[in-house]
Amino acid sequence: GTSIKNIATGLFIVQGIRAIGRAFTDAFNRIREFDSELQNIAGITGSTRESLKDLEESISFVAKSSIKTSTEVAKLATTLFTLGKTKEEVKLLLKPVNDLAIAFRVGSDVAADFLGQTLNAFGKSAGSAQRFADIIANVRTSTSLDFERIKDALGYIAPTANSLNLTLGETTALLGVLQDNGIRAARAGRLLNSSFARILNKGLTLEEALEKINKSQNKTITSSELFGIEAYTLGLVLADNTEKTAALADEFDNLSNGSLKTLTDKQLDSLSAKLTTLDSTWEAFIFSIENGTGPLSTFFKSAISYLTDFTNRLIFWNQNFQENLNDRLKEFNKDFILWEEEKAEKIILNRKKQLKSE
Repeated sequence: GTSIKNIATGLFIVQGIRAIGRAFTDAFNRIREFDSELQNIAGITGSTRESLKDLEESISFVAKSSIKTSTEVAKLATTLFTLGKTKEEVKLLLKPVNDLAIAFRVGSDVAADFLGQTLNAFGKSAGSAQRFADIIANVRTSTSLDFERIKDALGYIAPTANSLNLTLGETTALLGVLQDNGIRAARAGRLLNSSFARILNKGLTLEEALEKINKSQNKTITSSELFGIEAYTLGLVLADNTEKTAALADEFDNLSNGSLKTLTDKQLDSLSAKLTTLDSTWEAFIFSIENGTGPLSTFFKSAISYLTDFTNRLIFWNQNFQENLNDRLKEFNKDFILWEEEKAEKIILNRKKQLKSE
């Protein structure tokens, strides 16, 4: 009984040591990957690792309550930098873009590209990113528009909508009403883009154009003149739904605060997501101890540099040894050949003497 207990205790200790070893290995790999990505950002921005301290804090803050790891959020920051954003803009964009990616289950690079382009199209800065992301989330829950439909439609319509002084809420309200009336968002966006250009050329606002349709004796002809023959049905639908569109626009523009968080929280409510969030929180704890610039990393980097230098010296010494050895062997071969030749000459002389004496 005692021996079995001792064996069990020994196995428990061995497994405990292995678990600690795996934890240290996991922590080391996380730190190494995160530090590598921050060094990459430093290279892209032409700054030092130390000057990115505030960005690093923003990355850790976003990651610790997310299903994305710190390294994944750091890669998102890299994507934003490659899109031409400044450090301050990246700090403002990180959370809304990360949450948008989680809420809609799309890649962080896709969410970054979409939100960045939408902000640019409406002439807004990164300071409006959270508000825009909230509006997009509200559009998703209030209409039949999903992420792809919103993205495709806004890709067509956003620049001309801004020219008509339409807000993001007003623009997405138009798309939502059209989608709910059976007109696909991408088609609606493409046709409205050309229709808005026509309305602008006539010196009208969208509100004035829709009012003209509603007051017309022949709405089809008026809508065709204002929206174009291909898009006249869109004008008819929008003219017939002005109150609904206005109500949606008001909701999107003024009542969207917190919508993205609500949608994101739903995605994070599953057991799998909670476990992933726990993993991200554990990683944030690791980085609070060591993030790649602390004493442990400095020690390991110095040790690795020393080992690398020592290995290079060994290679150099080995090459010199091999070269010296080859030189010595060549000299030995020469001496040996000379010795053999002298020996052969002596044998020949001795033989000649023997022959003479005989």
